[in-house]
Amino acid sequence: MTLSGVRWLAGTEALDPDYCVTFARGFSPMELLASMGCAVDEASPMTSDDAADFMSQQYDDDNLRIMIRAGMAGDWAFAIEDGSIYGQRPEIMKGVAANTEAICLYRTIRGISGFGYARESDIICAFMAKYPLSASGSDPARLESALQRVGLGFGGNGPFPSESPWEDILRMAEEEFSLALPLPDIFTAGLLAAPVMYE
Repeated sequence: MTLSGVRWLAGTEALDPDYCVTFARGFSPMELLASMGCAVDEASPMTSDDAADFMSQQYDDDNLRIMIRAGMAGDWAFAIEDGSIYGQRPEIMKGVAANTEAICLYRTIRGISGFGYARESDIICAFMAKYPLSASGSDPARLESALQRVGLGFGGNGPFPSESPWEDILRMAEEEFSLALPLPDIFTAGLLAAPVMYE
């Protein structure tokens, strides 16, 4: 297994245009899935293709269930959604971060990319990769110095507009929190997976 940071998420075509990766420090994959509300009693190993097959069978149902796969990367458990952004919901982030710190990285089919950081059931700061960069949360300036180190700043304070603000934010996440994902395991390995209702 090779840990490959998270910057590659900015330019990947291997994931659906809608994707979300949630990290929780010190959790096991099972604990992270449970904290996201997944049906862990149905958990089983799945590759990326297995999860895609499951998702393709759900779209005609009135009650959509999505499949979330989870694994470990250093001190962090990660949960990856390929085709949904369930993990970026504030209530999900707060739930995951109830007894730890959590980070969410997501991108939508509309080209919107975002970052969220939560701790002890509190969303500390969250922002999207757009100009001017602005943050919300209980301490929106918490990561301002970390963003400035990669060339970004809030409210136009920095060398924005960047050609790749999403890649810059992902670089900040790597450097500030040591976030990484295992390649190619994130696609080919049978990671622990469990479904959740997507309403």
